[in-house]
Amino acid sequence: MYDWEKPIVFEPEATESPTPGDNVLRAPRTDPATDVELRDLPSGTGWMQSDGVRLSPDKSMAKHDFDGRVERTAVLSRDWVHTSHAPSSEGATWLVSAIDCTHEYGDILFGVTEASSFEHPGRTLVFDAHGNFRTGWHPLNLVHFHDAEDLNLTPGAAYSRDVTKEWDANRVMRVEVSLTEQFVQVTYGETGYARFALDKWTTARLCASFSCPNNTLKIHAGPGAPEAHSA
Repeated sequence: MYDWEKPIVFEPEATESPTPGDNVLRAPRTDPATDVELRDLPSGTGWMQSDGVRLSPDKSMAKHDFDGRVERTAVLSRDWVHTSHAPSSEGATWLVSAIDCTHEYGDILFGVTEASSFEHPGRTLVFDAHGNFRTGWHPLNLVHFHDAEDLNLTPGAAYSRDVTKEWDANRVMRVEVSLTEQFVQVTYGETGYARFALDKWTTARLCASFSCPNNTLKIHAGPGAPEAHSA
C-alpha cells in the first residue's frame, strides 16, 4: 500500500498512446513545448487534439472515439499558466462538465498536468466526480488510483464529504490551479471540493482522462473568461 506520509514520487517512463485502429482519428505529433514558449500567453482556448478524440468545431467539446473500444486516453486544454506570467495570471480556472458519462466512479476525471500535449510527459493529477483521483508522470499513464478519503491522509490535501452526497454527470465542475500557492482544487456544486498540493510546478494546463466510447467533455470557460471568475 502506498505510504501517504511520504510525498508522491512520479517515476518518469516511456509512454505511448493506445494504438488507434484504421477508423480512429490520430492526432498530429508535436515537439514538447519549451520553457520559452510556455512563457508566452496562450492564444487559444478549448481542447487540443488527441488520439481517438473528436473535437467540436469550436474545440469546446471532446468526444471519446476509439472505434467503440474502451481505451483510457487524455485530452488537454489549449491554454495554460506559467510562473513567468503576471501575478494575476499565475492561476487559472476552468469550468468543465461531462455531458455524456458511462460510469459514475473513476470514468471521467478532471484536473491539471505539466505536460504540453497528451503524448508528452508531465506530472498529472485528476479527480472524478466523487473526489477519487489518479496521479502519474504522464497524462496517458496515471498509475496511482486512490479513494477520496486518502486526501485527508495527505499533507496539503483535503476534500469535503459533500463531494460524495449526490452525483450529476452534467453538473459543471470548477478546476482551479494556483502556481503561487501551489495547489489544484476541483469544486463540485456549492460546497463539495477536492484539493491537492503541488510541488514546485512552473506550468499547468487543464487535463481530462476518460475511457469509455462516446464519453463527451465540455469546457464552458477557461482562464480569463468572465464566466470562469463569476461562477
